[in-house]
Amino acid sequence: MITTVSLLAAASLMGLIQNLLTSRSDKFRQIQRNFNETYYIVIICFLITLALGSIGDTAQKAAVFYLVGRLLYVLLTLLNQLRLRKIAWALSIVGVAGWVIVAIRSAIDLLQ
Repeated sequence: MITTVSLLAAASLMGLIQNLLTSRSDKFRQIQRNFNETYYIVIICFLITLALGSIGDTAQKAAVFYLVGRLLYVLLTLLNQLRLRKIAWALSIVGVAGWVIVAIRSAIDLLQ
């Protein structure tokens, strides 16, 4: 649980830093827009999972995929490696999908 929270806190901090830098560069504006498209989904799924007490290994793996994907996305965007950036985006989407699956499983477990 602590690892999962730490990973999501790191993603939040990364988003904050991106937001502060947004006014300085078009690249940062694009990075921030992309981050905003997925971050709220991840946080909502995390809160659902936390409230239902179902954070486990799958949630931690999802958090790692999301954070690593986001970090690589920023790095590859800044390096202008747009083809490789698609792989980083896909990694972060695997993390988002993982969080959605964890939240749905938590809700189903509650109903059973």
